[in-house]
Amino acid sequence: MVEDTDKRNLVYLSIGTNMGDRKANIEAASQALSKFSKVVATSSIFETEAWGDIPLNPFYNIVLAIKTKINPHDLLLACQQIEFEMGRVKQLSQVYENRVIDIDLLFFNDEIVQTNTLTIPHSLLCKRLFVLKPLVELAPELIHPVQNKSISDLLSICDDETVVRKIKLRII
Repeated sequence: MVEDTDKRNLVYLSIGTNMGDRKANIEAASQALSKFSKVVATSSIFETEAWGDIPLNPFYNIVLAIKTKINPHDLLLACQQIEFEMGRVKQLSQVYENRVIDIDLLFFNDEIVQTNTLTIPHSLLCKRLFVLKPLVELAPELIHPVQNKSISDLLSICDDETVVRKIKLRII
């Protein structure tokens, strides 16, 4: 788990991409995040089958631990702005779609947030191997504040059957 040595918020983010140069997309998103936060840890990159029933390109997924002074709602807006600037266009008619970049807030300290626009911890993280596998690299003992289980425990009971494999690429 990432050691908490300062007073900024510790946040875990999931980044995914399945369009264009996937590695470059993750690197660009990480660089954009570093404008208002400090990246303190990065998981391996995992290549993942698309999740859901719609046939999509395979994804690269990664989890970052960041430190930031931004509150959860402003962080969500900042991440959505990065997605927009990188060319993501959300299709209102589809939940699952090809995307140049997707940034999800997984955890924000140990806070629980439920509003119309934001849910922390992320509501689907316990059901997604493409989130749990990289997250367990960074924070295996992190306790999910709603499930009251560690990330390792959540990974061991996850029934997601999508193929998620670590690849030999690292972001810069």
